[in-house]
Amino acid sequence: MYQCVAVAKINEGAVDTVLEAAKILVEETRKEAGLIYYNVLRSEKDPNVLVMIEKWETKENFLAHVQGEPCANFGKVIDPNCAEPSIIHECNVVL
Repeated sequence: MYQCVAVAKINEGAVDTVLEAAKILVEETRKEAGLIYYNVLRSEKDPNVLVMIEKWETKENFLAHVQGEPCANFGKVIDPNCAEPSIIHECNVVL
């Protein structure tokens, strides 16, 4: 299995815009081959922080996802609305 965890600090006032785009991304991603789960979380400590957690059957499934149109469209919304560079961890599941 392959997992990705991304943490994004969103600009003040832009979270709703990013969440609207994330809703479309999640709906489309949940139709993709090899997906186990894909969730977007919002920090209780800082409501401008979003965390995306996704698990895939294989790294190849994940790579196909990030190269797809839904990811590209989401990137066009989230990238200009990030207060700082996102932290992205691509991980192999070991336990």
